[in-house]
Amino acid sequence: MTVITALGIECTKSSIMWAVIRGTTADNAALVECAKSEMPKNALRPLGLNWAYHEMIELERRFNPDEVIVKRAELGQNMRQASLEHAELDGVVLAALYEVRVSVQAIPWATLARRLSATNKASALAIVQSSAAGSAVPAVRHTAVAAALSIFGTS
Repeated sequence: MTVITALGIECTKSSIMWAVIRGTTADNAALVECAKSEMPKNALRPLGLNWAYHEMIELERRFNPDEVIVKRAELGQNMRQASLEHAELDGVVLAALYEVRVSVQAIPWATLARRLSATNKASALAIVQSSAAGSAVPAVRHTAVAAALSIFGTS
C-alpha cells in the first residue's frame, strides 16, 4: 500500500491550524505534526494575507503532502465581518496551494463527517479524538486533524 501524506487545514480570520498525518489507512495514520500559525499582530490585512500565502508555500515544501483538505468557511444565520475574513483567508490558502500544484479541496463540515463515516460534526470529532492521530492533539486542533483524516476515508 502507498503511504499518503495528508495535510488538514482550518482557518480563522487571522490564523491557520494545520495537521500533517502520514499512513496508508485511517487506522494506521500517524500524526507527524500539528500547529497553529498566527498572522503578525497588528498587520494590515494585505500584509497578513501575504503572510498566509507564504506560510502555505512553506508548509507544502516542508511536508510535501499528497493531498490537502481545507475545512471551508461556512456562514451561519448572520453574515459577519469575521466570516468574510475567514473566507478571505481560505481563498488565499487555496490559491497558494494551487500555485504549487498540490491536490487541494475546500469542503464543509458535512462532507468531512461523511468521509469519516460520522453522522454529524460531534460524531466526527469523537472519531478524531479516538484515533491515533488525534488522541494527543488539543481539541482546538481536531478540525485540522479531521480534515487530514478525511483524505484516508474509513478503513
